[in-house]
Amino acid sequence: MISKLTSIISIILFLALSPLYVYAQSMNMSNTTSTTVYSNNILYIILALGILFGIYSIVVISLGLKNLGGKISNTFKFIIVGIVFMIVAFLWTAIDTYFNILSMNYDMLVHMSLMLIGMIIFVISAFKFINISKS
Repeated sequence: MISKLTSIISIILFLALSPLYVYAQSMNMSNTTSTTVYSNNILYIILALGILFGIYSIVVISLGLKNLGGKISNTFKFIIVGIVFMIVAFLWTAIDTYFNILSMNYDMLVHMSLMLIGMIIFVISAFKFINISKS
């Protein structure tokens, strides 16, 4: 049941976020207040959905780990750490955009670095799954 629910929610979020992301990227980021506020609102929606979906994923994976053990459980813990890095990247972008802590270039540098670390952790967990399936 959880697997079907997760699949359905993933598809809905993908279908909802893809057009919003493309639209947010294509918007003209001029200095007019209405355009900036409107595009920031879309950004906050995307970030909030990403954070909520990340937390939901951690909860679902954690509930599934109760039935697993050993090497598979450790591999899923790597996935959880990767998801945490993605959530931190989203949180950083939301906080920096709201409080304007760093310039846009450095904001994206921090965001992309956190995402890269999360991706590297996902690749490590994929290699761990491959090693488990070979044994």
